[in-house]
Amino acid sequence: MAFLCLLIMKKQKPNTLKFWIHFTFIVYLICLIDVTQFPIRFYDSETLKELKAGIGDYIVYYQLIPFHSIKNYFVSGVGTELQIIGNVILLIPFVIYLDLMFYDKLSPLKEIGITLICSFVIEMLQFLFNSITGFPSRVVDIDDIILNTFGGIIAVIVIVIIRKLFRRKTGHQ
Repeated sequence: MAFLCLLIMKKQKPNTLKFWIHFTFIVYLICLIDVTQFPIRFYDSETLKELKAGIGDYIVYYQLIPFHSIKNYFVSGVGTELQIIGNVILLIPFVIYLDLMFYDKLSPLKEIGITLICSFVIEMLQFLFNSITGFPSRVVDIDDIILNTFGGIIAVIVIVIIRKLFRRKTGHQ
């Protein structure tokens, strides 16, 4: 990632808006990867055996029933707001950056599709790391994809509304 930052710095003038959009996008991506993928824990076989014994049969790598986790958050009430709101807002900056970097080149539907793909990739990486390490550090959850994409839809709607208001105010079509 540091290489990408240096590459952008070298190819663009640091006092341009484009430079700062790309630079902050890379910083956002680094933070996104950190929040969604790390820490990745590797255990020796003895510790892994003890960990698995300590949780019995409850070794969950994935949850594929739509809205099941969301329903459970409301039933349990534990961490509901943080989990749901966190997943909704996680990819909102991603959509904003897409729109800034590809202004008028991507339709709102394509931006939502790219957001869905990004969320899917995040969950698949979590599954991959769980499989490699042999222990579920993170649960791959279809509801995370639903909530991330919902956040992307909200961002796209807000962007479209702001553009229409701006065009109306400035007289541009």
